[in-house]
Amino acid sequence: MDNDPIDHARKQKGMRNLGVIMALIVLLSILFFFWGFINRGTINIIGEAPFSVEVYGGETFQCEYMPCEISQKRGIKDLIITKEDHKTIITSAKVKLWRTVDLEIEFNKSPQIVQAQSIPEQTGDVEYELIEDSETGNYKLIEAKDPEERAIVYFPNKVEGAAIFGNKNYALVASENSYFIDNRLKTRQKLTGLDLSNITNGKLSLSGNYFVYSEKNSQNLRLLNINENKSQELLLINEIPQTAWIYNDYIIFVTKQSYQLGGGDMNGSEGIIPVNEVSSKDLTFGIYNPGNDDYFNIKSFSEITEIPESLIPTINGKTIYFQSGEGYFKIEL
Repeated sequence: MDNDPIDHARKQKGMRNLGVIMALIVLLSILFFFWGFINRGTINIIGEAPFSVEVYGGETFQCEYMPCEISQKRGIKDLIITKEDHKTIITSAKVKLWRTVDLEIEFNKSPQIVQAQSIPEQTGDVEYELIEDSETGNYKLIEAKDPEERAIVYFPNKVEGAAIFGNKNYALVASENSYFIDNRLKTRQKLTGLDLSNITNGKLSLSGNYFVYSEKNSQNLRLLNINENKSQELLLINEIPQTAWIYNDYIIFVTKQSYQLGGGDMNGSEGIIPVNEVSSKDLTFGIYNPGNDDYFNIKSFSEITEIPESLIPTINGKTIYFQSGEGYFKIEL
């Protein structure tokens, strides 16, 4: 039986099949090994060098020249891109097989504080008055420095206890009955259902969409959305001079309040949640976005120990001047 030709043929066939299987396993292993090298694409990062790129969960690359090419396996790659004295960029790129994808990045400098020789005068606020018109007997709103006392709008009666806040284009007459004034159109809008008679200070946004203000017997600032005729309490316990309106209806503020991390991210500035507690931390400069009710930390500085008396931003909001103690400073955003 041992020399049975049929059995011998079966054994030979089985050996051949086993050999084929082993060869396939070896071949697939080789292909899989090489696939790890060829299943790749290239991310071509275009930005001001030097900078470093960390592939989340993977390698870190030092980019000394632009463009910076890094080879990665196919798929979506999350990237953390850092540059000294600049804000961190978190982005992603889709790597395609044997393809190069361009990724253009623009670094924003981290806020820096430097001493200034002087600070510019505050030019945003405009002083207004309500006076009686001698010809009509009505009351008219005028610019306080207008020698001709030209009327912007008229009121049939005196607005009792009125406090007036404004800038070049808009004014707000705050009282038990309050009015929003558009100086350009010479129109007035009554703000119904709002008692603003307890206001102690306030500032209108450049666009006239918002009014930030403080009230008697309240440590928190409040925000009036003029278009929606709604008022809300803010998390800020600042005084009005420690705030300033800049572009996009954002508020710049400075505080010694404690805060928790939270919220979103804005151009590399982390979201924060101020709490009603003054801490011994460094002064924190931040931005408040009324549209989303978000607070962001610009930076905390140990160089400044005294709360600034006021904040004076440039028109584009990229530089903020202030005085702290006897020194003049500016923050480059």
